[in-house]
Amino acid sequence: MFQAVRGTSDLLPAQLAGFRQIEQKALQLAEKYGFQEIRTPLFEKADLFVRGLGVMASLVEKDLWTFQDKHGQKLALRADMTPCVVRAYQQNRMGKEGPTKLSYLGPVFLLGKEGNEPSRQAYQFGVEVLGNDSPALDAELLVMALELCDKVGLSGVKLELNSLGCDKCRPAYYDALREFFASRQNELCAANCKRKYRNHPTWVLSCPEATCQNLANLAPTILGYLCQDCK
Repeated sequence: MFQAVRGTSDLLPAQLAGFRQIEQKALQLAEKYGFQEIRTPLFEKADLFVRGLGVMASLVEKDLWTFQDKHGQKLALRADMTPCVVRAYQQNRMGKEGPTKLSYLGPVFLLGKEGNEPSRQAYQFGVEVLGNDSPALDAELLVMALELCDKVGLSGVKLELNSLGCDKCRPAYYDALREFFASRQNELCAANCKRKYRNHPTWVLSCPEATCQNLANLAPTILGYLCQDCK
């Protein structure tokens, strides 16, 4: 008897009512905030994710579901919706009439590491604002996220504000993190952080391991490195 692929699951009729309710609340809220829904293909050229995810690219690259079509193109099931939306925005020249607000909801795919997390299909809802970098939009999205949590019945939600800086101030902060973690590398978890902190120093900050969490609490913060614009 066939089984579902490891890391995937069926949404049975009894589960779909709740699933659809969350979908509808998310899309209705996006519409209320002026976002228009966009749907992109389930697969793209693999390079879109490798190049389009910035500092996350090398973390995601090994976990992409990739395959070659009959023409030899390397394609990948979408691992994250943001690169797909940006690609569609640019390809279709959607920014001619000013800022563009887009929402999306659909499946995304990642391969699990052997012996660790299984391969998986998840569902991602999100919004993107393209063509406008106003800080007011960040505030609007935070309010929207809180409202969504409330609408789907989540309790005890706490909002914490932070910044990762920009291309001008982030490098100095990353150097400070690398220096700190290098001096305490014996306390980093062997599974990930010991090998990742040099290329991705912020990885340690979100590691769930207790020793890494302790180090994260002692590590330098971005506040002392922010440029004037980021402040």
